[in-house]
Amino acid sequence: MTDNEPNEVVVTLRHVDPRLVAALCRAAELAAEHGHWLGREHLIAALTDNTRGEQTLFEKWWPRHGTEQPDPYNGYPNDDPATQFRPITAPELHTVAQQMIPPTAPNVAPTAGGPTVDYTVSGPDGPAYRALIEGPDPTTIDRPRRYADYRPDNN
Repeated sequence: MTDNEPNEVVVTLRHVDPRLVAALCRAAELAAEHGHWLGREHLIAALTDNTRGEQTLFEKWWPRHGTEQPDPYNGYPNDDPATQFRPITAPELHTVAQQMIPPTAPNVAPTAGGPTVDYTVSGPDGPAYRALIEGPDPTTIDRPRRYADYRPDNN
């Protein structure tokens, strides 16, 4: 393995909602537009993007002034265009994200084996990338190189 060997992470998802695939595709477009690898930031940006004319998850679930709790299956009604979103704190954002997860649907059998994520990692930063995915190995402090670490003399 050399420093010139490219880093690569390949992921396979199974039993995935097609809307997530659409969001991942949009996130990949955003990453490519900026010359980046696909990252969490691009996925968040894709989840807030309504270029398809659909209500985004955040528009559907963001707390509004003067409303009670959202419907656990449908979020908040979007009948009134004058409805004002209210500012929320980071802990409240966590609550909003948890509310987006629908309850278990009665009388619906789960998919065989449930959702899975399989991946392979290769390249000089492979061990550090695996640590980012699986959690750090306490015996190592290896970390992947950052964008700023890539200079013309050490590519």
